[in-house]
Amino acid sequence: MPGCQWQVSVSIVRTYIDSESKFRGLATLAVLTCAALFLPAAAQAADEPTDEITTVQRADGRIDQFTTDTAPAPQNGSVVLHRSQPAPGAPYGPWEQLGENKTPGRNRVIVPIENADGRLEVFWHSQGTVLTASQVTKDGAWTPAAGFGLGPAPWHGSVIASAEKDGRFITFAVDSSGNNVQWREQDGPSGTWQDVEELTGPEDASTGIQQPKVTTLPDGGLQLTVFKWSFPATEGSSYYRITQQGPFGPWGTWEHCSTVRCA
Repeated sequence: MPGCQWQVSVSIVRTYIDSESKFRGLATLAVLTCAALFLPAAAQAADEPTDEITTVQRADGRIDQFTTDTAPAPQNGSVVLHRSQPAPGAPYGPWEQLGENKTPGRNRVIVPIENADGRLEVFWHSQGTVLTASQVTKDGAWTPAAGFGLGPAPWHGSVIASAEKDGRFITFAVDSSGNNVQWREQDGPSGTWQDVEELTGPEDASTGIQQPKVTTLPDGGLQLTVFKWSFPATEGSSYYRITQQGPFGPWGTWEHCSTVRCA
């Protein structure tokens, strides 16, 4: 290991100048540097993705992770990756690629969900559309990535998902105009996704809305809030909300809030 020999020889030379305590520190540093140079690639984590990791807590206690990583040439953008634990608390398995995000440098938000039957499903943004992939069976193979039907612009936020009272999921995204909110809902727990529907945005938010966020109310209905993007995020008057009239009920009308996130 010539690199290590050079590191140690430098330390030895310095012993004639430095004190014994400094020698011990330098020798230790040399050994540690040597060890780092010859660690296996996996241990150095050089091949690990560097983007933010999104986790989903499984019903059985396991945790699955999703992230993106720069796509290899000639792809443009990034790839969506997934890895899982074989058992709660166990080491993660290898990363697997689920699809591409062709929006370089923008909106790498990943939204994973676990359906009531244990199958994972994941959504991500790519060039003005939302893509999805799902497991065919619990812990089984993944479907090819496909368009989900929602079409947000890159700068108006990505898709969000929320579990409803009976375990079915509902998804939201600001549409490509930036003024309205699209949504899709399962027809039951682990069910089929119904057609895209649209909520017309607040009348006085013609400058555009973004950052949709959904919360579940005590009665099981949902409240959706949005942010008027051209106004300060710290001002309550920048936010609007619309409330579902009970679980799975119709939507009311938009209200202009006076507090941040309508809290």
